Amino acid sequence: MRWLSFIRIHGLNFALALLALGLTVGCITNPPLDRQGCENVDWYELGRRDGSQGLPINLYESRRNECRLESDLARENLYLNGRNAGLVDFCTPTNGYEMGRTGQIYYYVCPADLEGEFVGRFRLGRKIYQLEKTNQEIGSQLNSLLAQVQGSATPKPQKDRIGREIEDLRRAQATNQKLIEELKQNIKL
Repeated sequence: MRWLSFIRIHGLNFALALLALGLTVGCITNPPLDRQGCENVDWYELGRRDGSQGLPINLYESRRNECRLESDLARENLYLNGRNAGLVDFCTPTNGYEMGRTGQIYYYVCPADLEGEFVGRFRLGRKIYQLEKTNQEIGSQLNSLLAQVQGSATPKPQKDRIGREIEDLRRAQATNQKLIEELKQNIKL
């Protein structure tokens, strides 16, 4: 049962690490516009690209402020029309599954008519992702425990206790693997 507390503790750290990674990737995939880029930007294409990556709507305001541009309804409409076109490409069930499966962050940007299927597949992919990560953590714990058992200085009562813990972890890992396989069989992309 010690592994449950390990997962709880490290699961939170893992979620925080994913959030930080998502923010970093967002900065990398959407570099700031330079002065020349601001003058020559195709706002429709910029919106389409942002939408196709599932980025949050507030990115338009950030980009406008970056360029030190006054509010302009025509420019905003170009961006939003492009973004909406990009969201149609982004908000597919297949993409939702892949995002969840790879641990990416979803910013809840899909239109209502596309969001249900997208989120359903995203959650399915995320569940598989979490189970696989948990199995990786269990595998690390197993390796550590096996090394302790193989140590000649480990007393027999401690080896017996570690042996029981190893069996518990192996059962948990097998259960997770079975769930992963069942979830994957339910996918009809």
